[in-house]
Amino acid sequence: NRKEYVVKKMTLVNVPKKEMESFRLEVQLLSDLAHPGIVEYVESFVTRDSSHLCIVMGYCEGGDLTSFLKKRNGKLLPEKDILNLFVQMTLALHYVHMKNILHRDLKSQNIFLKDGMIQLGDF
Repeated sequence: NRKEYVVKKMTLVNVPKKEMESFRLEVQLLSDLAHPGIVEYVESFVTRDSSHLCIVMGYCEGGDLTSFLKKRNGKLLPEKDILNLFVQMTLALHYVHMKNILHRDLKSQNIFLKDGMIQLGDF
């Protein structure tokens, strides 16, 4: 069983203190979330030279919702598929909101597809 991961790499060079705190909070937030509708958090680390924060997350082979829709070349999704995606997104948001967390950047580029299912990411 081979799993694939993605690394979100954020520079720490010349980053204001407020933004550094934002990075720290994102890592803590992600580590507290465990839901099929949320991109899997694996671990995070700072590079040896302290120049970057790296967040290791589960890979979503379907890409983001924007790319998925563009590949359809204007062909509309069937209503039942739209409803299915909407329900998945709503359940993921409900889970996050029950933990008193707001996404704050919900857009199609931050909605990912894995095995045909939606996963919210990039909090």
